Amino acid sequence: MPLLIAVSACGGKDDIEGRYKKAVADQRAKSGGAPDQLVSIGMSVGQSGKDVGIVYYAGGERHDLTGTATTTDGDRDYQVDGGGVSLRARSYPYGFKIVTPGSNRVTRWKVRLYPDKIKIADNDDDRDPLRIRTESPLRATLAGPTEEPLGEIDFDGKNTVAKDKAGTVRYSRQTGKLEPSYGVFLIDKMTIEEKYIAIAELMARNR
Repeated sequence: MPLLIAVSACGGKDDIEGRYKKAVADQRAKSGGAPDQLVSIGMSVGQSGKDVGIVYYAGGERHDLTGTATTTDGDRDYQVDGGGVSLRARSYPYGFKIVTPGSNRVTRWKVRLYPDKIKIADNDDDRDPLRIRTESPLRATLAGPTEEPLGEIDFDGKNTVAKDKAGTVRYSRQTGKLEPSYGVFLIDKMTIEEKYIAIAELMARNR
């Protein structure tokens, strides 16, 4: 049965909206709901290639992240909630980069794909990369630059579950098989927007 949220109607519109958002956050906290939750992710064919649509909640608020294809080779411009382009995914033979838009673009993340692993670095030179490695059909691991264990991603027969090195569940989603890409939720240096873009780009490449 869904929970009902009651918000007093006194005060202005902004005040009401503020108290509603707080009520939503309080309700989610009481019900045990995760503060960050993926609702849906999908792809469709656009004018220049495949577009991406992602719906997620962060801090109790819904957001729509869209990736519009700019080339048939896989480049996409991403924007949140209909705003301007905030990040761009550029496709390469080895994988992809997440960069800032414009002529003075900065590489936020560089992702290299291998048959059994995904390497993720926050620079163009592949220095100190993180590594998501598929160990079996039911398990993948996240390791740091010196192979130090940072977490693991398991498939329990119904869900892909990402746990940090302390064993705390950081993300869980119902899937039909192990989805190692959800290991990016364990990368604390990534913003939530960057995490969802990385997952979308990995899934677009069947990873």
